[in-house]
Amino acid sequence: MKIGKKILQSIRVIVGIIFVQVLFNFGVISVVQAVEIVRVKGSDTMVQISQAWSAEFNRKHPGVGVAVMGGGTGVGIAMLLNGQIELANASREITAQEIAQAKQRGVALVQHVVAYDAIVSVMVHPDNPISLLKISQLAEIYGENPSITHWNQLGIVVPNCQSQEIIIASRQNSSGTYAHFRNRIMGHSRDFRLNMIELQSTKDLVQFVGNTPCAIGYGGSSYLTSKVRPVCVTEQDSSACDLEKQNAFRAGSGSFISRPLYIYSVGEVADYAHLYLDWVTSKHGQCIAKARGYTPIMDITCTGRY
Repeated sequence: MKIGKKILQSIRVIVGIIFVQVLFNFGVISVVQAVEIVRVKGSDTMVQISQAWSAEFNRKHPGVGVAVMGGGTGVGIAMLLNGQIELANASREITAQEIAQAKQRGVALVQHVVAYDAIVSVMVHPDNPISLLKISQLAEIYGENPSITHWNQLGIVVPNCQSQEIIIASRQNSSGTYAHFRNRIMGHSRDFRLNMIELQSTKDLVQFVGNTPCAIGYGGSSYLTSKVRPVCVTEQDSSACDLEKQNAFRAGSGSFISRPLYIYSVGEVADYAHLYLDWVTSKHGQCIAKARGYTPIMDITCTGRY
């Protein structure tokens, strides 16, 4: 029996090593040899920047690994409330329902602003000639009972889009990007239309729009590639719109395409999670965010490579 127990213990150790190695291979955890692990899950928008933070943080603190996973803001908050992770990435504020769930558990969710993101309100296939859309038009494209369903209703013809029917690409309803875009474009009194193509991540959405001439989508600016083209969005009826200026917002500017990005904790963070959060909001962490297309939470000058 003693020999059997020793074999079982050895198997458990080997399985644990293999599991950590798999996480490492998929870019989920920074290092295999980490002694302490901080689990971070949530917003898909924040996966890339969180992985960059995680990798550099580990170089500074080799005994601590940060496991980063996406899944959506709602999933991250739920896992945080269930005690399955230490920190939740969020691209929206927590909802009244999530606050109530925290209260039922006798805890409080604490919000930490870690960067600002520019939402490219819409993106289309590069062959699509549309150059500007008003918020009112977007509402009639994305909203329930839409009045704009074809590109030729906007005075354009999209090459290689035989029917000219607009194919709507969106994020899943667990996404903070989904909630922010819906509320900003349609307010709280109107929901998204039916029959949208819902993609699990912004990366998937960008790939879909880039491969679909009839499509329109939305997502974080840091995920833009040459396979899609951003469209300028204006609140006014004027045709004037400066896309470069629109995306070059500053933190707290109130731009309708900007939003804060958060990390939530249960109560005030402690130990290694606190160490990680302090580092993310430090100058070094914020320069990493700036280098990847996000706006820092402070005015900083960054020199060198990040």
